[in-house]
Amino acid sequence: AGGRWATLTGGSSKGRAAGVLMARFSTDGAIAVGNDANDESLFRSVARPFVIRNHDGHHPRLAVIPGATLLQSPGPLGWKEMIGALERR
Repeated sequence: AGGRWATLTGGSSKGRAAGVLMARFSTDGAIAVGNDANDESLFRSVARPFVIRNHDGHHPRLAVIPGATLLQSPGPLGWKEMIGALERR
């Protein structure tokens, strides 16, 4: 039970960290949530990326990722919207 978190240092990326965790825990069905350009590699490495809307809209690099769900709520409300979408699944 519970989540998995990774802390990144120089020379790595969120996408690489997600790959390591997915291999370690034998899953390819991971989800990710984020709102900024530094989440792009992460989103491209998971099965279900969820893009949180910023106050001025979705980050343009994230809005075009194939299969990404563009959440309409900004900030923490975006997390709540994502959980709701996963519960309806």
